[in-house]
Amino acid sequence: MASRERHTTKYSGVFYQIDRKGNRTFFVRYKLQGSRKHIEERAGSEIHGMTAAKANLLRSERLSGKSNTNTQRKLVEKAESSKNQWTLAKLWEEYAATRSSDPARPYKSLGADEDRFNKHFSSISQLQPEQIDHINYERWKRNIAKGRSPTTVCHCGELLRRIVRFGTERNLCNGLPFKLSLKKPDNRTTEYLEREQLNQLIEALKLEEPITGNLFTFALFTGLRRGELLRLEWSDINFEQGIVQLRDTKAGKDQTLPLSEKALSLLENHPRHQSGCDYVFPSPQGCQWSRSSLDRVFKRIASRSNLPEGFRLLHGLRHQYGSMLAENGANIVELRDLLRHSDVRVSERYLHSSDEHLRKRINLLGNQLESLGVMKIMGT
Repeated sequence: MASRERHTTKYSGVFYQIDRKGNRTFFVRYKLQGSRKHIEERAGSEIHGMTAAKANLLRSERLSGKSNTNTQRKLVEKAESSKNQWTLAKLWEEYAATRSSDPARPYKSLGADEDRFNKHFSSISQLQPEQIDHINYERWKRNIAKGRSPTTVCHCGELLRRIVRFGTERNLCNGLPFKLSLKKPDNRTTEYLEREQLNQLIEALKLEEPITGNLFTFALFTGLRRGELLRLEWSDINFEQGIVQLRDTKAGKDQTLPLSEKALSLLENHPRHQSGCDYVFPSPQGCQWSRSSLDRVFKRIASRSNLPEGFRLLHGLRHQYGSMLAENGANIVELRDLLRHSDVRVSERYLHSSDEHLRKRINLLGNQLESLGVMKIMGT
């Protein structure tokens, strides 16, 4: 797994990071004369011949003004290009590449944004921002909304806004000819399966290959997020201490989580892939699941178990985990810590009850009142 740890070199202002394959990528850090802001740039990878000494030479050229910074160089190159060439597709490529190259600000949503652009921007991708009038925008938005949630529509609109803003800030294109107003939908819904529905899902999981079926069962035991499950490696599991190490989490830092006895038992009996890969829940090919492959599994399981419309399988199982914790007495602070929320207000959505749980509560109250002689007062 790639490490964001910065390793110093003997040269001031030169450091490197190690990628997944163990290769070093060098970066330089400097401050131009008259400026208070430090600049960090990627100098290059050792597989392309970059060394600490070469990176130091590059840094010296930047400080002396003999060469432009990466940002300055890109701006000069873009200024020489015609603005008419900057379609949304080209702007997206440049935006994704620029965001991904900043070591100080990881582009965590790159995969999700790339998936949104590929799926939903095809009808407008070859247009320049100034060619997208309000009518084109509304038609595009209506097409996305067919069979999809308001949250998906909002995410796509926000991605459009970011791409166009990126282009206009760098003088690559003109902006949209209208004001883009986005209304964030209320997504504080909690997906929940009643007991019979949950039993149907468990039966459907038994028909899957053990590695695949256990992926969803482990999600129900732990409430892990989708990315955390798919990135999980055997080295992240500490069987002796009964904990799992979660890396590259939504919080932007590594986290640990205690595992229940059932979750540990599942892992102890969980088969390893024949390829010997490091992933705990790999795809049938022994690699990390792609979105399209996993979506096909979602549809198959949903069809077999007759899941409610709109139930998102892995995300829904995280909601199920939180709701069942609350039903079994977990308080708001415990919910926050086990679900690793940044604020207890996010955890409040799980403090609801199923009809069955409510019925048990009122029956207990009824029995208590009966023991106090209330029924006799009522004449029954």
